[in-house]
Amino acid sequence: MNTNTMNIKDLASGANMATSHAQRAPQVLNDTVRQLESAADQDDPVGLLESARALEGVFISMVFNEMGKTVSKEDGLFPSTPGSEMFEQWFRTEVGNQWATAGGTGLGDSVAMSMGMDRAQLDEANLEMMRRRAATVYRQNH
Repeated sequence: MNTNTMNIKDLASGANMATSHAQRAPQVLNDTVRQLESAADQDDPVGLLESARALEGVFISMVFNEMGKTVSKEDGLFPSTPGSEMFEQWFRTEVGNQWATAGGTGLGDSVAMSMGMDRAQLDEANLEMMRRRAATVYRQNH
């Protein structure tokens, strides 16, 4: 297969994902809240923190996307081309999710603590999440 064709398909897939995500934002938020409640009910500190961070990721992504609407097309992150608006939206969403996964603003930690986690559980869950991420990165690179 031609490399250019594959890149165009990848770009189209990313654009479809961005559009789909924007349209599904309320559903994503509801699903994330349900995951959070489920993790709290199961007494799973790592699951609770992961779900709280996912909720933070949704929030940060929504804020980034709303802020992006205030930027003129000429001043955007990427050159103004067909699909650049969708790509920027996808990019902002992914940056928000990655930021939250890495610890974010602390909102996810606050949500987890408000749902019953104490500081020791939060610290232990953070360590376990870092171990899991490190193991994943190691497996991907070796």
